Amino acid sequence: MSEDLTKQDLQASEERIVKLIGDIAARSDERFAEVIAKSDERFAAMERRFAASDERFAASDERFAAMERKLRRILVIGVREARRERRLRRELDENITRLSAAQLVTEEKFQGLLDALRRGENGHK
Repeated sequence: MSEDLTKQDLQASEERIVKLIGDIAARSDERFAEVIAKSDERFAAMERRFAASDERFAASDERFAAMERKLRRILVIGVREARRERRLRRELDENITRLSAAQLVTEEKFQGLLDALRRGENGHK
């Protein structure tokens, strides 16, 4: 009878061990499911943050592109204005040079007139 009891004890122990292993496996599955669910939530949150970052970067890229276009326009306008200013200065310098030359001629003629008046000439010799 002790052999039967031992076999029964072994069988009961075996059943308890199988049940215990089943319980452990079930708890492990639950924990694993919880970990997966939390990981999925974290990944979803990261994806939302990445999507928001992508939107911000896209908006920033658009702003930088707009600023670049404006700067290029300003540069073109600046170069155009600098060329126009140089041309106007050149024309002004040429006009001042002509005016100075005309002034010298006027002074020479005026001096000639003064000299003639001092000598008493009235334009006839």
